[in-house]
Amino acid sequence: MVYPNANSELLSWPKQNLRLETRQPTDDAFYWSENQDQVVVSWDNDEHCTLQILIVHSSIILLNYGPVENSEHFEALLDIWFPLNEEQPKAYLIDTSEEALLIPDWLKLRMIRSNAPRLVDAVVEKLEALQLVPFIESFGIPVVYS
Repeated sequence: MVYPNANSELLSWPKQNLRLETRQPTDDAFYWSENQDQVVVSWDNDEHCTLQILIVHSSIILLNYGPVENSEHFEALLDIWFPLNEEQPKAYLIDTSEEALLIPDWLKLRMIRSNAPRLVDAVVEKLEALQLVPFIESFGIPVVYS
């Protein structure tokens, strides 16, 4: 069950609390056991921050419900993860600096079924036609009959 007021409050969280700061590399040691679920998210404008990957996933899941009454927060969150005319942010593992998978297949499946066109476009534009067919065959896309 979706609670519109709850989504509106949750959508306001990133705008108030996710302050993207440009950070210089530090010599601080990160311990794998403490940071295995954390990634460094980097945007094209040289901003980056360290986040739990679950924060990224939950933000994108919220976007799947589409805009609510106050779409200002929705648009702000959408611009963070799927900016217009810019590349999507990339994630890097803290311990190895290798690029991490920011949006796994299960989340892409949710995005394909989203009411937000920018989410659908973000998934489809990265897939070639030959990749799209096996993706749909593997996961399926539910159809609502009326």
